[in-house]
Formats: sequence, structure tokens, C-alpha cells
Amino acid sequence: MVKKNGRVIELPVSGSLHPTGASILGENYASLYREIESNYELSELSRFFPMEGSSFRDDSDAVGLMVVGRCVNGWTPITETNDEEFTKSAVREIFDIGFQWLRDDGKAVDTYIRDDGKECRYNINRSAFWRSIKKSLNLIAPYTCDELRWFENIVWSNLYPIAPKDRYNADYNMRCVQLKWSRDILLKQIEFYKPKHILFITDWEDWFSAFADLFPAVEKVGDSTKDIIIGKGLHGERKVVVTIRPDRTTPFKPSEDVYAQEVYTAFQEIR
Repeated sequence: MVKKNGRVIELPVSGSLHPTGASILGENYASLYREIESNYELSELSRFFPMEGSSFRDDSDAVGLMVVGRCVNGWTPITETNDEEFTKSAVREIFDIGFQWLRDDGKAVDTYIRDDGKECRYNINRSAFWRSIKKSLNLIAPYTCDELRWFENIVWSNLYPIAPKDRYNADYNMRCVQLKWSRDILLKQIEFYKPKHILFITDWEDWFSAFADLFPAVEKVGDSTKDIIIGKGLHGERKVVVTIRPDRTTPFKPSEDVYAQEVYTAFQEIR
């Protein structure tokens, strides 16, 4: 048993990797690993586990914003050699790491080496994706962005946990291979984190569309060629908004301030 944010959560143990109801852990991640291992060379892949900020559910007044992207463009290399190790990594990272990889100023603690040999440090302040999340959060719950580590107020996840190791989204075939388990994992994430607001920064076609049937009350309300808000509705008591990517450049590049205002308005309109 592990206590996290005041809640005692049952975790899978060695030899018993069954889902635990309120947890996103267990057989779902083990099955995902086996599926990927049978279709790809693991040394060419990266994996991502969701991150919960330390203030995400501190009290009943917490904003409860869960942000879901498509998948990462390269992240942690898969070094686990079996499904049990993979699940243990999920346990460790989901329960212990969160946003500890970011400094107070939003820059990554560790640096990385680019292909050209230059040493770089990831900085969320330079990302339209993260700036738009911050601006949206500032409208939904202004008090959260007065804090230095504003990102501690959210959960960050992605539709697909597995992507190529080097800077690219998962292509169509890679998404298909992991789709079944990604769908199961997403539902268990929502069950576990219990967000009040879920913001899918994914667009609809090719991405959210593969998950849309899991959210039957979320309606497609926009056209991604001209709108920022593409879908909205309820998932149980949780408000769900689906948007385009704020960092895209075609067919139009959204203003980050307008993006944030439309996200705030869309959440307000859901009843």
C-alpha cells in the first residue's frame, strides 16, 4: 500500500499485475509492453507515464485540471526488459516523480544533447503548448498562476504512452498497435485522478476520434480548419473540452490569449 495525497492506493506486487480499480497501474501497462515488444524494437522507442502535480488535489477547492496531449516527441527511453519491470517503472514514476524534473522557473533540471552536439535544457516557457495551458489555467483558477510552480496544479497525460525515441509522434501504425491499451489506461487515469476538468489538446481527427466513443456525451462542435474548440461535453460529472494544438502553424496559428479565453468559455458553458 502507498499513501499519495492523503489517499491509500493498492499497488500491484510482483507476480500479481491485475488492475486495482482506482489505480491506472497493473495489467494494462504490462499488456501494453507485451504488445509493443512484439511489434517494435524497444531500443528505438520512448515511454511516457502521467504526471500529477503536488497541488492537483490538495483540497476540495483544487481546480482539478487534467491536460491530455497526443503523445510525446521523444521522452524516456525504454530500458525495461520485461513487462514486470515496465509496470514497476510506472509505479515509481506516477507515484514519486510528478513534476520534479522541472525547476521552479519551468526549466528542466537535467540537460540533453541535441543531434548537433549542443547541450540544451528543456524550458516549458518556450513552448506554446505549455504557455497556453498556463494562460487557460490562469482564467479557470487565477490563484494557481500566482504560484511559482503553477504546473503543480495539473495532471499531464497523453493519449498514447509510446512514441519513437527521437522527437517524433507515434505514426498511424504505432498508434494502432497500442490503441486498445491506451484507451483502457486513459479511462483508469480519469478514474484514479478524478479531475474536474479534462482538456484534450489533441484535435479531433486522427487523435481524439479514436477515443471519442469512450466519451459519448462529448459532442464535436467545431471544425479544426477554422475553430479552436472542437468538442465539449460531460464525462460523468467531469467537464471535457477538446481543442486544436496551440503550437500548430497551419491552416492557421491560434493566438495563445484567444486560445485560453475560448478554453475558459467552453468549460463555463458546459452544464
